[in-house]
Amino acid sequence: MTSVRVRPRFRHQLAESEETIREKLLIGLESKPSIHIVKARQYLIVEYNDDVRHYWSPQLQLSFEENEEGTLVRGLYGPHPNVWAIFFYGYAAMGVLGMFFLIIGLSQYLVDQRSWAFLAFGGCAIVAVLLYVIAQFGQKVGAEQTFELHHMYVESLGHPEQVR
Repeated sequence: MTSVRVRPRFRHQLAESEETIREKLLIGLESKPSIHIVKARQYLIVEYNDDVRHYWSPQLQLSFEENEEGTLVRGLYGPHPNVWAIFFYGYAAMGVLGMFFLIIGLSQYLVDQRSWAFLAFGGCAIVAVLLYVIAQFGQKVGAEQTFELHHMYVESLGHPEQVR
C-alpha cells in the first residue's frame, strides 16, 4: 500500500448472486491454512490465525450488497479492531485536549496573560502527527500481508477483471 490512506478500500461489482460469491469465497479462503473467516449475515471478515498474526497484521472486511447488476462487494483492509481503537481514541483525545488548550490559550491571549496553553495545543498537534506517522509505519509493516489477503480474495473469485 503506497498511499496515505489509513484504511484502503475497494468496490467490486459482480454479476453473480450474493450466495454464489459467498460460496466461492468460503471455498477458496477456507483452504488457506494461515487464515480464518468470521461469518456474519452480509459480511465476511478474513483474519490471520494467531500463529502468523502480529500487531500490525491486517484483516479484510467484505460486505455484500445485491443490486440490479448482481452483487456489489465492498472490501476494507484495516488493522485488528483493538489496534484501530487505540489509534481512534488517541486521535480523539488529542482533538479534544487540543481544542480545550486552544480555547484556554485564546482566552489568555485576549486578557493579556501569558499564553502557556498554546504550547500545550502544539504538543497535542505533535502527538496527533506522531500517531499518524506510527499508523503509516504499521500499514507498511502489514503491507505484505495486505497484498496476500487481496490475492487470496482475487484467486477465490477466479481472477475477476476489475477491482475499483
